[in-house]
Parts: sequence; C-alpha cells; structure tokens
Amino acid sequence: MARKISIAAIISLMFISLSCQSPNNNSNGALPFRTSNATYYPGMFVSANAGEMDIVDLVEKSRTEYKQYMEALVDFYSKAGNNEKYNNAKAELYALNTMTQYDYFNVLLVEGLEPTTQIVDADLLYDSAMMDKKNAEKYSLAFMDKNLARSALNKFKQLIKTYRKSDKIDDSAYEAGDILEKLGDYSDALDFYKAVFKWNPDNSYPARLKAARILDKYMHNYAEALPLYRQGIEIEGPRSNKFYELVKNAEERVKALEKTVEP
Repeated sequence: MARKISIAAIISLMFISLSCQSPNNNSNGALPFRTSNATYYPGMFVSANAGEMDIVDLVEKSRTEYKQYMEALVDFYSKAGNNEKYNNAKAELYALNTMTQYDYFNVLLVEGLEPTTQIVDADLLYDSAMMDKKNAEKYSLAFMDKNLARSALNKFKQLIKTYRKSDKIDDSAYEAGDILEKLGDYSDALDFYKAVFKWNPDNSYPARLKAARILDKYMHNYAEALPLYRQGIEIEGPRSNKFYELVKNAEERVKALEKTVEP
C-alpha cells in the first residue's frame, strides 16, 4: 500500500509541475504544456496532432523528472528519520534505476539538423563518445563491452539532439549506426546510416554501402537495397581504399540482385 501511495504522490507532483505554466486563452481553462507542434494537458492524453518525437521527448522528460522526484523523496525521508518510508522510496528508486527502459529515439524525425558549424562543446562530446567506443572495442569487436558501447551511443544521440548545427552530427550518426549494427539492432542502425547521407550527401563515410548491406542481408528488402548499392559504389567507392571489401561485396550483390529484382 505504501508503494502505491508513493507512486501516486510522485505522479501528482509531476502533473502539478506541468500545470504551473503561464495562462493561455483556451476557453476550457486548461493549462497546456506546448512543444513545436503538439499540446499536452496535465492528466490527459497527448493531443491527436502530436508527432512521434513529441511523445518520445515527453516520455524522456517524464522519466528524468520521476527519477529526480524519487531521489528527493529518498533524501527527505532520510533526513526526517522515517525509516519505513525511506526504505520504501529507496526500493522504488532502485527498481526505477534497474528496470528496462526502451529507446524510442528516431534519428530521421529530428528536425533542424544541418552539419555546418564547428561547436566546441559538440566536439568535446564527440571526442568523449569516440573514446568510449574505442575502449568498448579495445579487445575484440566480437565481444564488445556493451556498457561502454551504450555510453558512446547515448553521447552520439545527445550530440545530435543538442547541437543540431554541429559539423559532427553526421559523424555521430555514422558512429552510432556502426555501434547499433554491431549490437544487432539493424533497424535503428539503418536509420542512422540513412541520416548520414541525408544530412550530408558528400560525407566521407560508406553509409550508403552499409545501409544497403543491412537492407539486403538482414531485412531482405532487395528492391531498396539495389539502388543504394549502386549509389554507394558510384559515390562512396572511389573515396577510400578502406572501403574495398564493402565495394567488392556491393558489386557482387548488384549482379545477383539484378537477376531477381529487375526483369
């Protein structure tokens, strides 16, 4: 019973914090929390015009606030000397920190991205992410340190969301795609690879070749893989000898797919 009451109290605090917004002219008197293209009402469902990233952002914000409220509650009961409630709140906070929280971030839906500007803070975050990625792969790509890999991935995502004009967003998208592919998350890896050449068609990475390989090998979407293979061979192939194996594989797959995908 105490656990249920504490959860209800936290949720109530969250709604109160959302309701403390500036008044608006809505005829029903509700106090909305607004994002770029959606309105949220405390205690109600998300409005019908909300986009995926609006809802994802709200979920992430709520997760962060919930954790902060629980930490404050644990600290309050600790100072107050209320051992029973302290233990309950501490147990709930532990459960919150250890439960599985899925990632709903969709890189292709983030708006206002343009890799044009050098931003010092973004560069520092990128360097930190790359350090984590290199350490994760230090001993073996087959047995990558998943905790460090996830740390790097989160930093690359944070850079993309926070520094949308940074010239490191396409680099970050490629590195994030590489991590996700190695972790076996092919759908998200594909989105990050696509983001690379969407934001910067002239980047120096073999993102088209890797996206095509995922579509071909893991998703069996041969119709979409074939033109991407061709683009990768034409655009990315001449850029570096390091892509030789990718190009060779792409050329072989183009020959095979031309016999089945195209009449």
